[in-house]
Amino acid sequence: DPSRAFEVSVAVLVVSCPCALSLAVPSALAAVQYQLAKAGVMLQGGDGLERLAQVTDLVLDKTGTLTLGRPKVCGLTIFDEAFSEQSALELAMPLLLASSHPLALALAQHAQSKGLSRSDTHPAYDIRGLLGQGVQAARSDGSVIKLGSMAFVLGQQPLDRPRDDDPFQEVWLGIDHLPIIRWQLRDPLRGDALASLQALKAMGLRLHVLSGDRQVAVDALVAQLGLSDLSPGARFLGEQLPQDKWAIVQRMQAEGRKVFMVGDGLNDAAVLAAADMSAAIGKASDLARLHAGALILSDRLQSLVFLIAASRHAKRLMQQNIAWATGYNLIAIPLAALGWIPAWGAALGMSLSSLVVVTNSLRQVPWKRSFS
Repeated sequence: DPSRAFEVSVAVLVVSCPCALSLAVPSALAAVQYQLAKAGVMLQGGDGLERLAQVTDLVLDKTGTLTLGRPKVCGLTIFDEAFSEQSALELAMPLLLASSHPLALALAQHAQSKGLSRSDTHPAYDIRGLLGQGVQAARSDGSVIKLGSMAFVLGQQPLDRPRDDDPFQEVWLGIDHLPIIRWQLRDPLRGDALASLQALKAMGLRLHVLSGDRQVAVDALVAQLGLSDLSPGARFLGEQLPQDKWAIVQRMQAEGRKVFMVGDGLNDAAVLAAADMSAAIGKASDLARLHAGALILSDRLQSLVFLIAASRHAKRLMQQNIAWATGYNLIAIPLAALGWIPAWGAALGMSLSSLVVVTNSLRQVPWKRSFS
């Protein structure tokens, strides 16, 4: 019967239309990305959620990531009696104003609180920043001012000073490898750091800390958060230059680990680009934002928990949607070929199948209520 054959053919064509299958992945990704955007998390690139769902290790910077990134001066040591703190700040001001590092910004604010302004500075030329080390500038007499870490300012110059185990961040100022002053700064932890790290560990991630700060400061933070017990065998390293962080991440990837890097500074840009997935948090530098796979606009570490939960939720949704759409077609096509499904039934089934996929994709991400 030609009319019957035509009706069966139409039913098979309609029921085999892969509408639900074509919606399975994009509908899930779009719905989850919308929920992330509402929580202040923006993804850069279409495959960010899929890469994030595979991560095994989370590598965190310290300053501005685990801490608030708003350090305050809490102490100082003057090594050259020809200088006071006021005159040292005047010498350092051109270098402070040329740097976007949180410690430099904190010292510039400290100088302003002492009554100094941009005009209260010593002339300096050829100001250059060295990632992970500090800033240097030339003076008219040929000497070089350096501002940054002890190793950067002093070079190989030995310094006889008592052992210092204070877990503070340090900024040194010197001329031609001779120290003038050392400022100590304290940067408080983010209020939700401990709870967020515990939640991330409960999700099966191995937690690492790689920082440019002194090792004693990193050790104090690790002890305060209990990270040694929370993530035994992980790396908690200080005094890491950008190339050191990059090399460690490369080594972890060579071991078969999938690395998620979170940072905020200029010196994090290379490792953010090298990681399998990365995020810039809070008021990150422009270079860090450019190389990160995700931007976390809020200052809450809980956003990391939500981001990981969202990626795994998206993966489950895509798997469920694909399974449903594939299963529907595998069952419905033979039934339509046998003539058991009329053309109008095939059209209705196709629409309902697509509706099931879209409705499933709209399910809320677990942990969403944590952001209410």
